[in-house]
Amino acid sequence: MNIVIDGYNMIKQGLKKPTITDAERANVLARLDAYARQKQHTIHIIFDGGPYDRPTKERFRSLTVIYSGRRQSADDVIKTYIEEKVLPAMLIVTTDRNLNAFAYAHSVASIDSIDFYAFLYEKPLKTIGFKKTPGKALKFERSEGSSEKESSELDALMQEGSTVLLYKDEQEEGNQREIKKRSKQEKLAQKLVNKL
Repeated sequence: MNIVIDGYNMIKQGLKKPTITDAERANVLARLDAYARQKQHTIHIIFDGGPYDRPTKERFRSLTVIYSGRRQSADDVIKTYIEEKVLPAMLIVTTDRNLNAFAYAHSVASIDSIDFYAFLYEKPLKTIGFKKTPGKALKFERSEGSSEKESSELDALMQEGSTVLLYKDEQEEGNQREIKKRSKQEKLAQKLVNKL
């Protein structure tokens, strides 16, 4: 999948800070690189500004980092990506409403920067070469202080809770109805998000 990120927008929104340091920026780029390598995604992160008037491109490990230049904003560069369909099956990451509306008008999926940032940092990345060891099941026995009454109350509560459980077929049927109600744009966005 090709992910195009509004760089400063995502980092500032994710960190909830109006300005960011070079170290914070480098940390986010390293995290994005690890994510891109693990998932085999292509990530283009676009920042406002840069040393030149025109956009410049550089590589940071597996990432493509683009600076918009002094004449354009990162939003302008992203709009060019969208209009010219520079990358197939793009997912735009931004909280900018105008940019989201522009992407929607061109049938390109977009996701909120805050959500993507949270996803990036909350989902643990696999460490190559290590596997989780299986845990042991623990058996809990009633302690001396608990009474037979507490146990019967818990049993009654569990019994009551089990009366409202849906069976798997009912859940799937409900999910199918939900899926059919969504628009093509929403289905495309959900498909791309599932690939994350």
